[in-house]
Amino acid sequence: MKSKIFFSVTFVICLVIISIISLVKKEDYNHDANTTLFQNNSSIEFNEKYDGIEDRIKFEFDMLKDPTTGKIPRNIREREVRFAETQPTREEINDNLNVYTTLGPGNLGGRTRAFEYDILDPLIMLSGGVSSGMFRSVDGGASWTNVTPSGEIHNVTSLAQDRRAGFQSNWYYGTGEALGNTASLDAAFYLGHGIYKSIDNGVSWTKLAATNSTLEDFNSPFDLVHRIVVNPVNGHIYAACQRVIERSIDGGTTWSIVLGTSGGDNLTGVTDIVCASTGRLYAAFTGREETGMDGVWTSTTGNLGTWTHIAGTGSATTPPGWNAAGTYGRVVFALASFPFDSLALYVLYGNNVVSNCAGVAAPEADFFRWHQLSSVWTDRSANLPDEAGCLNNNDPFAVQGGYDLVIAVKPNDPNFVVIGGTNAYRSTN
Repeated sequence: MKSKIFFSVTFVICLVIISIISLVKKEDYNHDANTTLFQNNSSIEFNEKYDGIEDRIKFEFDMLKDPTTGKIPRNIREREVRFAETQPTREEINDNLNVYTTLGPGNLGGRTRAFEYDILDPLIMLSGGVSSGMFRSVDGGASWTNVTPSGEIHNVTSLAQDRRAGFQSNWYYGTGEALGNTASLDAAFYLGHGIYKSIDNGVSWTKLAATNSTLEDFNSPFDLVHRIVVNPVNGHIYAACQRVIERSIDGGTTWSIVLGTSGGDNLTGVTDIVCASTGRLYAAFTGREETGMDGVWTSTTGNLGTWTHIAGTGSATTPPGWNAAGTYGRVVFALASFPFDSLALYVLYGNNVVSNCAGVAAPEADFFRWHQLSSVWTDRSANLPDEAGCLNNNDPFAVQGGYDLVIAVKPNDPNFVVIGGTNAYRSTN
């Protein structure tokens, strides 16, 4: 009797379970069918929304990644917070956003001619002075340490970091100032003593033996180094030296001339150089150059014999308004950052004008823009600052014979340009 009852109960329970499973499967089927129907009826809207999310994620990733590695740097949030803590608050900034704070170096920083942020950490800054040497800060300029090698010349005029992934700890600085080292003697210059290299992110420095010379004699192109750049594609180092462009393809161990000829003096040998993200180079030679090298040159490889003369004596693309050789002086560059570097190379040079409020008052420089893709120059000299009134050595735009002559372009805006003479000015167009 008990066994019959047990069998009957078990049978009933099995029927109940089977019924429940059947109902669940039916609901699942209806749910799947409804879901499928919904997806079919709104697939375009759903896919567009999904693509939008993916695009947004990719956009955020591209904003944060290191363009050379394709990866987001480690500790990026911590670095962001550290950097943000050094920035002024809204209350500390006045309405015209024209507030500057002295950051030093206050411990004999000298007249600064070279300055760079570390590409991996903006709180690390290096500052080079003509009569003080190399200084390094790890706290956004709150404090500085003199890192010039002991027993070496305390003189820095140019500075560059190797920005390739895996090489960012390599830095180079050049020495020697060609123009105006003293306020009491025209054209006085400060001989340098070669190029120095750091492999520990600027903490310590060693002179490159191939750039060494006799300290007291003007007997080497490396006695006056006007600018150093590192090609971001292959790491080749270029030094705009006295009358020549020197190159090293082995980290500074050996050097060779790729443009120009040695000789001249500090006035006839001033040069400049910049390098685009593609590896294209632009070199400048002063208008006082006596061998037909004056003006602007470009090369896609930097190799000897590959340079094209795009402005200056004998150049087929010299723009109208460009001064003839012997009637202009030092030439300086600013190159827009990627992806704008094929669109805007800015060129500023001293035009030999000495403005005089009692006679002819005029800007003491000329200003041009080169568009590489179209190979076209635009003369923007007429736009140089000339404020109301007149003040000798100040306004119109004054450059003290080319000594006070600098130009820079904002990294994310090729139309935002800053120029400096005895005063600094900016343009947003």
